[in-house]
Amino acid sequence: MDNLTKDIFDELAQDISDDTQDLIVGKGSYTSTCNNLDYGKAVGVLYQQKGDIKIHNGRIIGCDGAGYIVKHCSNASKGYPFKFDTFYFYNENYFNDHKNKINKSNAYAFVNIGIRDTQKAFCYYGRREGANKFDTHNGVFHSFKYINDAKKLVTSTNYDLFLSYRYKPSAVQEIVYYHYVEGYDSKTHKTFLQYEKAKAIKIQHFGEIPFK
Repeated sequence: MDNLTKDIFDELAQDISDDTQDLIVGKGSYTSTCNNLDYGKAVGVLYQQKGDIKIHNGRIIGCDGAGYIVKHCSNASKGYPFKFDTFYFYNENYFNDHKNKINKSNAYAFVNIGIRDTQKAFCYYGRREGANKFDTHNGVFHSFKYINDAKKLVTSTNYDLFLSYRYKPSAVQEIVYYHYVEGYDSKTHKTFLQYEKAKAIKIQHFGEIPFK
């Protein structure tokens, strides 16, 4: 391995969570509206549902007036193929002014939007590291470990290679990914989006969140 290749591998091996923390391409706010240029990107949504603040991770698949149309992966709890849900998120002003005209049961007022400049949005059914149960999660791909044909454990950041293993998830030993979680600022007493790194193990199913 030459020095340049070694430097590249060393860089990929570093924990980049701190470096990527503030690289939000389209940070939403109280009055933001959907930008067509955000189509296909990974998104985290902090939204309000019946008074409760919740977090949603997925992919932007379109714009709807003053809001985002977001696809989200769910329902793999019994090992069946994923169900892909579509949600509509509107800024709070628009939602409050038009909620009687928005005839969608899966439409919510968003508090904040975090958009990543990446189209590596995927979902999996497995165990998040540190959890004691299997669940469905949505995230942004970083890398994965898999058993290759030579029965060796390999780490790769190749997203296309990663997706090719969705037909044999038992070979995938670990997935490293990023996602948004709910943070809380004790000084301002406000909830905000926080981007964090996570690992998944014991993968049963996974795949790309589709664009349409």
